[in-house]
Amino acid sequence: MKECSCCKQTLPFEYFDKQSTGKDGYRADCKVCKKRFIRSKEGLIKECYATQKSKAKKRGYAPPAYTEKELLDWSKSNPEFHLLFEAWEQSGYKSNFKPSFDRLNDYISYRLDNLQVVTWNENNQKGYSDRTIGANNKKTLAVDMLDLDGNFIQRFHSVSAAAREFKGLPSNIIGAINQRVSKKRNPNGTTRLITATTAYGHKWRYSTSPNDNQEKT
Repeated sequence: MKECSCCKQTLPFEYFDKQSTGKDGYRADCKVCKKRFIRSKEGLIKECYATQKSKAKKRGYAPPAYTEKELLDWSKSNPEFHLLFEAWEQSGYKSNFKPSFDRLNDYISYRLDNLQVVTWNENNQKGYSDRTIGANNKKTLAVDMLDLDGNFIQRFHSVSAAAREFKGLPSNIIGAINQRVSKKRNPNGTTRLITATTAYGHKWRYSTSPNDNQEKT
């Protein structure tokens, strides 16, 4: 049995989530109190701030230029945050409606003057759109299209962008870059090896001008 740090009820251990850093291997708050907290404005900000710190570290960017309390104060002074939070509550806490913080310039780390409040779905869709048009190339590798003699013709910010140009598949271009070997069956039942060297009538390579993934300050 364990006493919840929030509601002060003494409950069986299965009412608590496991936590390796906990004194007894469990969280101090019970599952009900934890769920209630993460659906509060304070809990949402705490969760978002921890995610921001983790993402900044993963990208090699500077940590957020504000504290958790400063983010909470900024959010509470932002009318849009309250409107989106209420809509999230009314939706029954559906993920797509959850308030989220989007960086206006994705190449600048987390600063209050670089934040806007949007729903999780809007943030996700914006990320996909930015990658499609080449406004955010952190997760993509640029490719060069060459003629059959190996002369440079055009650079694309991603393999997917190049494939869209030909209404084709990215895997075909990747196969040409890596000179993928595949087996083909002959009419007589024997097989032969074929090495892919071209796709859509061109040779390809990963670009000699890679995408810029450096933080802008």
